[in-house]
Amino acid sequence: MNFKPIKTYSKKLESKIINYCLKSKPYEFCELPSRNLAILKIKEYIAFLFSNCEIFICEEDSIINFFIALTIKEEGAIIDFCFGDEIKMKTCFAEFRRLFKQEHPKILGFYSEVTRKHKLKSYLSYLRRYNKDAEIKVDNNGKITVYWR
Repeated sequence: MNFKPIKTYSKKLESKIINYCLKSKPYEFCELPSRNLAILKIKEYIAFLFSNCEIFICEEDSIINFFIALTIKEEGAIIDFCFGDEIKMKTCFAEFRRLFKQEHPKILGFYSEVTRKHKLKSYLSYLRRYNKDAEIKVDNNGKITVYWR
C-alpha cells in the first residue's frame, strides 16, 4: 500500500468526501434539511481540513481506498476525518498506523472523538466488532473517544 501526503484536493476527492458525508452523516452539519446547505458546510469543512491538518491518501488504480486527516500532538495523532473503501478500510487503516508510527516513533497512538449522532449505536457496534484494536471510552459528560495504540 502506498500512502502519500497531499496538500490540495481534486474535484473527484471533494465529490467522494461529500458523498460519504451525505450518506454516513458523521457530523451534524451533514444532516441539515437543505441538501445544498449541507454540501456548502461539507465543502467548508474540507477546506478547513486542508488548511489545518496533515492529510494522507491511498489510491489504487485511481480508486481512493483510504483518506485520513490528522492533527499531530505530543500525546498522539488526532484523527479529524477518515474514510475509505468499505472492504479495504480496516486493512488500510491498520497499515497506515503501523507505517506512521515507524516514521513518528514518539507518537503514542491515534485517537478520535466521536461526534456523530446519526446511527451512533450502529457505528460503535461496528467499531467493537471489526476494530478489535480500538478502545472506546466514554467520560462522565458522555464524550466518546476511540483510541488505537
